[in-house]
Amino acid sequence: MAPTKSFLHRKVTRTYPRNTEAYQLYLKGLYHRQKTTEESFNESIGYFRQAVDLDPTYPLAYAGLSDTYNSLGYLQIVSPAEVWPRSKTAALAALKLDDRLAEAHAALGASMLFYDWDLPGAKLAFDRAIELNPNHAITYHWYAHYWMAMGQGERLLEASRRAVELEPLDLMLNAHLLFILSNFLSAEELMEDARKVREIEPDFWAAHSTLGIVLVREGRVEEGLLELEEGARRSNEIPLALMALGSGYAAAGRRADAARVIADLERKPYTPSVYIAQIHSVLDDRNEVFRWLERGFEERNPDMLLINLKGWWPASWQAEPRMQDLMRRIGHPSQG
Repeated sequence: MAPTKSFLHRKVTRTYPRNTEAYQLYLKGLYHRQKTTEESFNESIGYFRQAVDLDPTYPLAYAGLSDTYNSLGYLQIVSPAEVWPRSKTAALAALKLDDRLAEAHAALGASMLFYDWDLPGAKLAFDRAIELNPNHAITYHWYAHYWMAMGQGERLLEASRRAVELEPLDLMLNAHLLFILSNFLSAEELMEDARKVREIEPDFWAAHSTLGIVLVREGRVEEGLLELEEGARRSNEIPLALMALGSGYAAAGRRADAARVIADLERKPYTPSVYIAQIHSVLDDRNEVFRWLERGFEERNPDMLLINLKGWWPASWQAEPRMQDLMRRIGHPSQG
């Protein structure tokens, strides 16, 4: 792939050439962040920290650090309390140096959305980022999650597509779009999108996981489970890929295998409570679902904002008093 086509050569809001080495470290941080594995995120954080150490007045490095923490929290690889406050601190440091930096406003908006559950504040931050730089892809990526929480599917899909249009080589943005498209497309249609993503990175786990979700949903269970298993393996078993696999096993009636995936999730240093609740929902273990959702509320799990999504939970569950109470305590707009 020609270097001139790499997302690392995109135009940023501003460049700060005061320290060339810091800028190179910043680019390395961007490169590793978009691989979407725990190892690559940790490498990315290391590069951004080195850039900040070399040039403490470099706001883009702080913004990059903030957004990598956002990505760790978004994929629920570490606990919310460990990652989101660090993201906000780095975003505020960037804004203190340059309050017109779109990257920093977008990163701050993500922490406000996912950890503070402050939807109006997050929207203001995203709107400001777009005003400052309408071509910053990650702003649209995070904004898509705002529209997801608001239950506005068309605007969600529009924002996610816009993010990928601006950064077609960014794997995290493509992963999110694939997961969204899995709710709209048939397996054959999704295969074409997955193929395009595999041209960027043949080993990309999300292309397998999303295709597996759709195949299982269409009744092509064995094909789907093979894809889901491959997605979990290629991701080094990150929680999101395991959740998809466990839900696939549950949908196929393989309760023992689903229970094994739940046990694998519980053994991780951080257990994404909403993911375990999701697998239990497919198993129709309603009391277990709400037990894990209560844990999700206590830990400020980012996916708690999405518990009203159609298709994630049976409609009859959303009308249940326990679900209504959770949405009220979260401050969900549907309960306003």
